[in-house]
Amino acid sequence: MKCRHIPAVVISGCLWLFIGVMLLTKGLGFIVQASTSHGLWLPSIANYLGDLQQAALALITLALFIGFLKGRFVLSKSAKRVVERLLTFPEPVPIAKIYSLKYVLIILFMVMLGVSSRWTNPPPDIRGFIDVAIGSALMNGALFYFKFAFQLQKQKSKKEESP
Repeated sequence: MKCRHIPAVVISGCLWLFIGVMLLTKGLGFIVQASTSHGLWLPSIANYLGDLQQAALALITLALFIGFLKGRFVLSKSAKRVVERLLTFPEPVPIAKIYSLKYVLIILFMVMLGVSSRWTNPPPDIRGFIDVAIGSALMNGALFYFKFAFQLQKQKSKKEESP
């Protein structure tokens, strides 16, 4: 199967967005669970903030902020590299060539880390914190794919308009 550059970039963004939303939702659930069953970090944070709900809110806020930073400064570069690599191929691009082997291996490694959390069974507040941070980072990174797709569409429109 093959697709053109812009749809390939949008598909990548949608994939990151979907996985990000899934992880964010799952992570929030873990933190809520920890706020009712006492996680590892929440009781310590609650000592400073008053109660477990405030501690959960602080943990979520910190995870979202870390995810924002990771998305803005790390995943934006990754998205840019993927798009630049994609643009080196003539259209239509085979779906299998959208991501390099190195990129696919990194994704598989991250999936294995996530799966391993089921075996290691970390406290729900720690697992939730990690999932919220990664989920928000992926969602932020997805915005860069959409931004690049929009820029590519704009460039394409300008080329078609000029004689």
